[in-house]
Amino acid sequence: SCCPIMEPSSGSSEQPSGLRRAGLFEVPKSPVSSDSTPASPTKGTLSQPIPTGSPSRPISTQKAPPTPEPPRNSASAALLFEAQVKRYFVQLTVGCGNPACKNRFCRSCPSSHKLSDAEAAIWAANLAAGPNPHLCDNFVSASVASDETSPLILDDMLPVGSPGGYGSSPSSESTFSQQVAASLLSPFSNKTQAAGLQILTKKKKDSPKHSYILSRFAPRLDLPDDEFETSPAVIELGPFLETVERCEAAGDFTMLILLIKQVFSSPEALNQSFLRKDHVRADMRNVSGSRLEEQAALQVGMIDLDAISLVYSTISDREDLRNAFVGALEILFLELQSIAQQQSVDFRQLRVFVVLLASPILGQTTLPNYTFLTKRFLKAFIMLPSASIRYLLLMISKWPSQRCQSLVDALQVCINTHVRTDAQQQQETLVLYACEVLKQLSAMNDERKILPFSAFYNTLLNLKMNMKERFKAWKMAKDHGEKTRLDVFDYPLILDPIAKSRIFHIESFLAMSGELEDTYVVALFRDTFADIAKNSKGSNDVIPPSHLILKVRREHLLEDTIEQIVSKVKYIRKPLKVSFVGEEGVDYSGVQKEFFQLLVEAVFGKDLGLWKYDEAQRFFWFSHKRSPDARRLFKFAGILFALAIYNGIILDVHFPLVLYKKLLHKKPALSDLADFNPQMALGLQKLLTFEGDVESTFCYSFETSITKSDGSVVTVELKPDGSNIPVTNTNRKEFVDAYVEWVFNSSVRDQFDPFCSGFHLVCDGYALRMCRPEELEQLVCGSRELNFEELKEETEYVGFTESSPQIRWFWQIVLAMNEEEKKNLLQFVTGSDRAPIEGLRSLPFRIQRNGPDSERLPTSHTCFSVLMLPEYSSKDKLKRHLLTAIQNSQGFGLM
Repeated sequence: SCCPIMEPSSGSSEQPSGLRRAGLFEVPKSPVSSDSTPASPTKGTLSQPIPTGSPSRPISTQKAPPTPEPPRNSASAALLFEAQVKRYFVQLTVGCGNPACKNRFCRSCPSSHKLSDAEAAIWAANLAAGPNPHLCDNFVSASVASDETSPLILDDMLPVGSPGGYGSSPSSESTFSQQVAASLLSPFSNKTQAAGLQILTKKKKDSPKHSYILSRFAPRLDLPDDEFETSPAVIELGPFLETVERCEAAGDFTMLILLIKQVFSSPEALNQSFLRKDHVRADMRNVSGSRLEEQAALQVGMIDLDAISLVYSTISDREDLRNAFVGALEILFLELQSIAQQQSVDFRQLRVFVVLLASPILGQTTLPNYTFLTKRFLKAFIMLPSASIRYLLLMISKWPSQRCQSLVDALQVCINTHVRTDAQQQQETLVLYACEVLKQLSAMNDERKILPFSAFYNTLLNLKMNMKERFKAWKMAKDHGEKTRLDVFDYPLILDPIAKSRIFHIESFLAMSGELEDTYVVALFRDTFADIAKNSKGSNDVIPPSHLILKVRREHLLEDTIEQIVSKVKYIRKPLKVSFVGEEGVDYSGVQKEFFQLLVEAVFGKDLGLWKYDEAQRFFWFSHKRSPDARRLFKFAGILFALAIYNGIILDVHFPLVLYKKLLHKKPALSDLADFNPQMALGLQKLLTFEGDVESTFCYSFETSITKSDGSVVTVELKPDGSNIPVTNTNRKEFVDAYVEWVFNSSVRDQFDPFCSGFHLVCDGYALRMCRPEELEQLVCGSRELNFEELKEETEYVGFTESSPQIRWFWQIVLAMNEEEKKNLLQFVTGSDRAPIEGLRSLPFRIQRNGPDSERLPTSHTCFSVLMLPEYSSKDKLKRHLLTAIQNSQGFGLM
């Protein structure tokens, strides 16, 4: 690379709490020697950049002796300028010898950077061409003094009578320019000399001092516009493609390499690159609120995102261009870390992050030094002040959704190529950086709804991860307060519902295993505990059971279950075993399913009156009916839900999503009301956006009404004395918030609190906290995605074969059904219109022959997902009887 990358010095920039706790930003401090890489600049030096591979606005920090007045003839002027260039070159590469030097353009300065010879040559010419001197006062380096090839005395360099000296005749500007450039570049290769001659021989505009400066590909000097023809080192698509064509025609890509190095090593240059010619420049002074939103859109509109991809594609096609690109990025990412350390960052500086994030580099694992570069860039992103990250995310939110998805996919590639899956090793830092950036993007996406939240799932990671052992090690570390052990479980947004279901069951298994271990330990000391029992007031519950065993009567199912759970609540997290009194048989999964099915029917039936059912929205909600036993029954309903999750049973009970949001302690919002009561939500939204006088038009006050179970209407104030407080343009947002609070919290507090208490009595671990409300709903009710092709591939047949006419007819009929008919079929066979969390491929579906052709309708055993199908004589008859059966089935179901 052109310039070694150094860790930035410590600063007070904001860092994500999790990564900061984990110590991932700790930078070891080491003394800087003349042979080691110097530390990067601290805060406050960014406005005065130091050499990092290409010149960028040099600013004097130390006065040098006045530059001698150059001789009048052009040849002498050229040689004098050559002397200055050589002196700068030695100062940049060797130094002045003063270890306390503060001149950032001297290698002896601790804050300087090591440059390659080619970079130092460009810098030397740049500094010599500038109006301000940057030479050290005392040039005393021993290595310099003994270097015969670097004479610094003007008279020694320009002897009288020598060609081009004081006594020589003037030569043409083209001749002396070629001579000076050739002399300057003589230590380098022929190819570099050829490129340097083109770069260093541009004519100046009416200047008596010297006659060339850097070409348009060099960064802009801090010089008056009327003295030199200068332009910033930038990449615009048209000129870039023309340069590519010229290089291809000449068979020499040196010019393109130099361009790539100069632009991609400089934040300033990259900030000015890839801009549309017709863009409107964003004014970022005193911008906030909605103006910030507008300016973010303008900033993104300025950038030609397609040009970024095209330029990168060109670079990636050639190895020499890729190597130049990588070397430049090493310098650039060091600069970006220095920018990120500032307490506040000019929003215009963030455009370079947008350019880099829009490029494919994060997903290009074949890029040389990929891991090192990606880690440095993501670290710079994370280290940005929070306000800068928010604005950067705001700009990204203006991208097309497809490009946003590409960025997410690239970060997933970072994770997949470096993730550690075994239980013993600490997670790779790059993986955690990528997860942290994804976390920021996901938070933005939750607000902006650009992508579905499932777009952040990493399916490959879920497949390759040793989930059980890795989660067990992570959980143990968390339980012991080890905050520094971060892993993918700290970023659950990348884990899909299948992975979270596995984690739920793993955590359940670990809890149950702990209970079982306690049981076995007690069993080992049975006699000792028996002696203790004799002296413990007759208590015989000394040896705990290995399972939560429930023996219930069918005719008293609800009462028996509640009574036994209350008496055995301390075993609530052990494996569940159910048996019906008077019935023989082992508790296979079918018995558990039937048990839960009957309980759901009892708890959610109309007899208890605990719930009201919305026919339009097809969900249950809490009833306002009061009963002495209501709190106990609501708590049991919460326990029932949690036991189903804990034991891997999916229930056919549907609630609005806001219930799961409340179970996860998330605050409901107006958007939740849109799912719960669309008409009311629409009215409140109109109230918020109404442009006229709200008070006289709507005539609302801070109160609402509720219809009780007996038909009476009760008025409820939404705040103290609310009936006397009118809703106005000023307080309408307060009214909407108060109404949402009342609907989802205040009005159902007596019902929801015991329900929530019962739920968390069973489910209250890490797995639950990893879930989104939508994912928790899937764990309870199953997935809405129904792929019957998967179901067909996994179906078993009893009395039929796959080639039986009835089976071929059956699948032709089913695959042609609409979505509602497919749900009805699934409900009929399994007891639920949802698929298991892993999809229909995991459903143990069986079709069994149920006698010869007849007029009987198909039947099912929902506990075992078995369809009983007579051997119908024709496809039409099978279709008619099957549709009749599934359209007229009733009752509660489960899987």
